[in-house]
Amino acid sequence: LKMWLVLCVLSVLVSISRGFVVRPISTVKMFRIASSQSSDGDGSASNEELSEDWRTFRNKLVSGRFGLKEAEDAEKKEPVAKKNEALLRLQNPVLADEYANGAWAHSTPGPETGGLLVRRPFEAQILSKKGPWRTKIMEAAKKDFLRSTDKSTGSYKIGSESSEASAARFEAWTSNSAYMFRLTERIVKSALNRIVKALQEKPRKTPVKPEDVKLIQLFQNYSENWQEVCLVVDYSPSEGASAVVINRPLSQGLPPQLAALMFGGKPCLEALLKKQPFPDQDKFLRFATAFGTGAVYNGGPLDQEERGLLVHGVDKVHSDTDKAFQEEVRLKEQDWAAEDAAEAAVAEAEAEVKAAQAEVDAAAAQAAGPASPPPPPPPSSHKGQLRRLEKRRQEQTLERALFLAPPSRELGSGCRIYQAQGPLALATAAESVMLGSALTPPPASLWTATNIASGEVTSTTTTDVSSGSSGDGGGGSAVLDYRLFIGRKRWGPGELEKEVAATGGMWQCAATSRPLALKQCLGLPKPLWHEVMETIGGECAELSKFEFVRRSDLSDEDDDEDDDEDDDEDDDDDEDGDAEDGDADNTTEEEPEGNEQTR
Repeated sequence: LKMWLVLCVLSVLVSISRGFVVRPISTVKMFRIASSQSSDGDGSASNEELSEDWRTFRNKLVSGRFGLKEAEDAEKKEPVAKKNEALLRLQNPVLADEYANGAWAHSTPGPETGGLLVRRPFEAQILSKKGPWRTKIMEAAKKDFLRSTDKSTGSYKIGSESSEASAARFEAWTSNSAYMFRLTERIVKSALNRIVKALQEKPRKTPVKPEDVKLIQLFQNYSENWQEVCLVVDYSPSEGASAVVINRPLSQGLPPQLAALMFGGKPCLEALLKKQPFPDQDKFLRFATAFGTGAVYNGGPLDQEERGLLVHGVDKVHSDTDKAFQEEVRLKEQDWAAEDAAEAAVAEAEAEVKAAQAEVDAAAAQAAGPASPPPPPPPSSHKGQLRRLEKRRQEQTLERALFLAPPSRELGSGCRIYQAQGPLALATAAESVMLGSALTPPPASLWTATNIASGEVTSTTTTDVSSGSSGDGGGGSAVLDYRLFIGRKRWGPGELEKEVAATGGMWQCAATSRPLALKQCLGLPKPLWHEVMETIGGECAELSKFEFVRRSDLSDEDDDEDDDEDDDEDDDDDEDGDAEDGDADNTTEEEPEGNEQTR
């Protein structure tokens, strides 16, 4: 009930500020969900429904569409990348349906698990970061403002109007995003050229200032993560954050060596290269066979030798992995109980032996009568035994804690984006891919580490798994339903917050729907960075346009569609086609493949 009241108040405030009236049906729906949550036994199903509805509700609230009859009755918003949607339809029809029903993304004040981090352009970062370079940019803008005002009025002088009016006029002048972006671009480019020339002088005559060094460092950092889009997989203000870069393809296809690194990290890879056996070889066989045509992404510069990460949105694979994990935990707990019982029995037997020996020694001493005091006993190793026992218990506790870490979990409640890691999770996903793609692994008797290392083992039946995802259906899933990542990006406590703060502006935090986070970034006509920024809208959409103009390898989809329509009209008007029309029809260049890897 409290949740319902809070949502009602928020919706009323937003609607009043926009001049519309709230529709009661939306609040009634939220009240129904809140009531079902309180009436259920454990509330698990209701919590998931409420969380999923909450994400959609928050998006509507941020965009001003919650409870607005005009907005809800209007037609669906046109996608920002129609060609990307067509490609997604071939790769993953389930996500394509969700994309067509309304893919969304909106900015958030800070990072959150399951959200995105989008690298902002260098000019936007410099412009929003307080420091000497922002001061220089504002001074240049002030000069342009005074020069423009002088030309328009003919007799403008500094101080000829009130400070409030002058500040208001200058604020309006600097609110022009296109102007400020181009001005910053011009100043930064000139400064970088000057710094590079100064550094190349021998002997150096021009001094390099500290702010020049800082600018070079910032530009180098920007170049290393240019237009990155990161999916946040873990975030805690007290523990830090980790994310994977989702638009940096590393390999189209999964060779055995890369599959071993993804499956078990560096130990598994070394065993494979040395042609030695390693744990869970049967699960590795299924994984390497099923994901042989999968796409691998460079998730970040850290943890490159650790197990890879599997990100997907297949609900059934997540639930099957959880069930299999619970069964493994049950069996493991039985083994642990047996081990603890055996250790307790051994300890009890040792205690009984010591007690019996003490009785025998006491009886012998009593029979011998009084005598000189016995010599002091040798140093006891009892303390050393206690230390070894305590160390063993700590190792067991750590081992059990690592084992009890779930191999598959949802990034955020209700978001239906899952991260999986380890042999059990990868093998479960592989079984689903084999079921949906008609892949059959070779018999286990034919498999050895030698054959896998040399790439001799292949599936007995192959099929095209580049399209036709079946999602959660009983027929399994497709290989492109999953995204494989090697490496991560990590931040310590407070580090990411500094990078996304308004004073730094390196990252744009955003919440997003599943299609934008789970779609493959393979040959996208419009790069994912531009698609996400334009979906967020506002200033982010403007920044995307500025960056789009600077790239010669891309062409605007709208222009392409207009060109296609014009070409069709020309073909209808002139069926024979003369030389001029033929040349005009061929002026539109084809979209380059692999734009996500182009810089």
